[in-house]
Amino acid sequence: MPKRCRNQPRHKKRTHRGRVKAHVFKPMSDAEVFSLAERIYKNEVFTDRHVRNPADLRMVFMVTMFMEPKLAKKMLPNTGMIWAPMSDAAPAGVNGYPCFFSASFVGKPDAKRVWAKYEEIKASMEKLKAA
Repeated sequence: MPKRCRNQPRHKKRTHRGRVKAHVFKPMSDAEVFSLAERIYKNEVFTDRHVRNPADLRMVFMVTMFMEPKLAKKMLPNTGMIWAPMSDAAPAGVNGYPCFFSASFVGKPDAKRVWAKYEEIKASMEKLKAA
């Protein structure tokens, strides 16, 4: 039997007791929120909110399909938005939607901020078009 160091515990302590800790997303700055909202308005970015059928979501953002189950349990419940640049779309699509092999994830609080800014940009552009 190998010799044990004095600092090494006799047994492993279970810190989470089998539970998976939730993933915490890095908060977005105001400039990042505005930039993403602007890119959504210009159709440079495709988001999960563009997908009408939730069953198609995993086929559009393939990274969620191939994600390790433990990571999916951590990330997806706290995810407010999934997005990818249209320039990264695969050559073929599914059900009329583009497919992406990489994606970015936004936390729920920032997703609300991004979508509110998008609606603000959309309203101001419609106001300009009507004038």
